Amino acid sequence: DRVLVVDYKTARRPPNTVAEVPRPILRQMAAYVAAVEKIWPGRQVEAALLYTSAPRLIVIPDNIVAEHKPGLTLAQ
Repeated sequence: DRVLVVDYKTARRPPNTVAEVPRPILRQMAAYVAAVEKIWPGRQVEAALLYTSAPRLIVIPDNIVAEHKPGLTLAQ
């Protein structure tokens, strides 16, 4: 029913909150979510970042993923 997309990051100084995550990384995660939604239609797809140096898991809320999806095409 659900797919969780997790990207492992090795940043030396990881962000503390989703608000501190760089915009390009949020866009990257939105692209991953869009791709997985095409692969597994009908499933809830969620995204998170796992910073290995902390360790710290930052879940990216659906509304933030959606903000970074506009303009994405299959070619991207």
